[in-house]
Parts: sequence; structure tokens; C-alpha cells
Amino acid sequence: MNQQRHARCPSSTTNETLTSPPPTSIPSDLVVEILCRLPVKFLLQFRSVCKFWNSLISDSKFANKHLHQSTTHRINSVYYSYFLRRHVFESYPLDSIFSNIYTNATQLECPPNSFDVDYYPLERAFDRLYSIVACFNGIVCLAYSYDCFVLVWNPSTGKFKELPYPDKPKFYYITILSYGFGYDNVNDNYKVVVVFPYSVDKTHVMVHTLGTNFWKSVEKFPFGCDPLGRSGTFVSGTINWLPFKDKRVMSFIVSFDLRTESYRKILQPDYGEFVPEAELLSLGVLRECLCLISYHSVWIMKEFGNKDSWTKIFTNTYNSCFCLTKAIYMFEDDQLLLEASYSRVNKKLILHDPKTGTTKFINFKNKSTLDSSPEVCVESLISPWS
Repeated sequence: MNQQRHARCPSSTTNETLTSPPPTSIPSDLVVEILCRLPVKFLLQFRSVCKFWNSLISDSKFANKHLHQSTTHRINSVYYSYFLRRHVFESYPLDSIFSNIYTNATQLECPPNSFDVDYYPLERAFDRLYSIVACFNGIVCLAYSYDCFVLVWNPSTGKFKELPYPDKPKFYYITILSYGFGYDNVNDNYKVVVVFPYSVDKTHVMVHTLGTNFWKSVEKFPFGCDPLGRSGTFVSGTINWLPFKDKRVMSFIVSFDLRTESYRKILQPDYGEFVPEAELLSLGVLRECLCLISYHSVWIMKEFGNKDSWTKIFTNTYNSCFCLTKAIYMFEDDQLLLEASYSRVNKKLILHDPKTGTTKFINFKNKSTLDSSPEVCVESLISPWS
């Protein structure tokens, strides 16, 4: 299963702090086991059944247990509707990838309304558009590219939190910010990272822990380089970026440990004679393993941090007119869902089946004309900011 779940999940949810259950022929432990396997939308409705169910479903221990059992995955994207003049979050059942039927789509208005483009000149509209930083454990992290406005949101429950604005560095200049979002399983907390570039090869890095009201400064982005792209990739308790310097991508990956808040280098695979340029590289996660897109190839690091564990799992020979831009998901039968591009704004999803060796385009309904690639996320009741 590709979706990572590092939250602490007890073997059973205790009801010590909950209201006593009503008389029933079904043992309360069995009720818990049944409920924790249901979709979120039903659980939200079932809170009104009785006080016991409301207390149970609202309990953080139950939320963690439900996360451990959840099998409902959705593929999400966000775009700005100039007709509606607001951001729209579009979500589909992941299985719709195989049927090309999108009648089960869910469209939600991204909170909060007050930060939409109506409040800014149209010439600055691009600056104020959301992009998805990451999806993890049912939580979507959204952020603006040129202004440090960050929102964490659970679209399944509707709960969200606007993070406080950090104090920008004194010499900060307007350019694309780079973010990261992930989970520290040792300390059981979620963190958001933002990298401010403020001069050539110099950065200011800040970290926010959900549940607090402040940002703190940490060591600057290391090794005399800058992060490539708007978002780092979360895997194994770390945020990972491809670094570049003097418009050239470096031969390693910068990995930021969310627990120790320190950096280290992770070496990229040996590409052979052809070393791809920066725009032909991207990081992702497949089955809890770091993966790397290199033009037409997909690499996966089977043991995190071990350079020798890099393995090439797919090379595109289907159509040389497009290059691979992102690894999105690996299904249980090893089929790969990938994003491919003819140009920066002309992106399509493809599905590769390694058993048959076939690759096909998917007519996934993604209205975004900007850089808002789809993300797969499990449904959950998690609200780490409360």
C-alpha cells in the first residue's frame, strides 16, 4: 500500500474517557472494530446516533485506529476557477482511474474564502494560487508559491487550520518558496517546512509544528545550494529535495530529518552516460519508498539512504514525444500511475502495467492549467492541529 501511516495506532481503542455505551447485544469492542472500517462520510453521520458513538468517533485514539484500517483512497487536485473566482478542490475515487468514469467526483471550495484572488489585482493572480504541498494521513497541505500562506486541511471532515505567518527574513525577496509537509513518528507530530531564498545560494529555513502557534528558524538549506521545485517529498520521517546550484542540478538529494531537524546527503542513482538536466528530474514516493523520475525512467530506493538500493523499475518506450514528470501511485498489482508531459502545461496521466508491458493514457479530469499535479491520499479523521 503506497499510503504511509506512521501515526501510532493502538491495537484497540479504550473507552475509559468515553460516555458509557447504551445497552446493546453487540459488545462495545466489536462496535469499535466495525465502525473503524467504515468510510469517513458515514462516521460523521453516525455521530448523531448516540452520545457514546459521538464520543467514540470524536476520540483521537479512534481516529488513529481508523487511519490504520482505512482503505479508501482518493486522487485529488486543486485549481483556480476564474469563472467562480475561487479555488476548487476536486477529488475522485482512485478506482475511477481504471473506469474513466468521473460521476463520483467531489468538488469542494478550498478554505478560507477570504484569501482568494478577488482580494488581489488580477496581474498578481498567479502569485496567490494554491498548490498542493503534500497529502499525508488524510491531511492536505496547501500553500501559496510567492507568499507564505499555508493551510492544512482534512477534506473528508472539513476541518482546517490556517498556520500563522512566519517572520520573513530581512533580506527576503519575492521568488518561489519551497515547502515540505510530513510526520515525525518519534515525537508524534506533524510539521511544515518553508525555505525562503534571499540571495544567491543563501536561504532561510523555518519549521512549524502543528498544534503550536509559532515558527522557528533552523539551519539554512545546506551544501551551498537551493531546493528545486515548490515542494519537498516526505518519506521515512524526512523531507527530501533535489538541490541545484548555478542552474545545475547536484548529484545528490538533500534530506531533512523532521525529528532531529538536521540535513544529510543522499546520493542519486548512477544514470550512466546520460545525466539528466534539472527539469527532467522529480522526486516522489511509491509504497513508502523514495522514487526518482529521470526523463523516461523511474527509479526506486528500496532501502532509504542506501545508494546501492536504487533500482530502475520502468523506462518509457511507449512514446518518445513525452517525458515522465511525476510518480503518483503504485497499485497492489504493481501497476504504475504516472504523470507525463509534452510541455509544462500539457500534462497527462498514464498507467503502466508491468505484467503485460503495456502503457496507456488516462483521461483523468484535471482542469488545472498550472502546476497542480494530482495527489493520492487516504481518507481519515485525523486533525493534528486540535
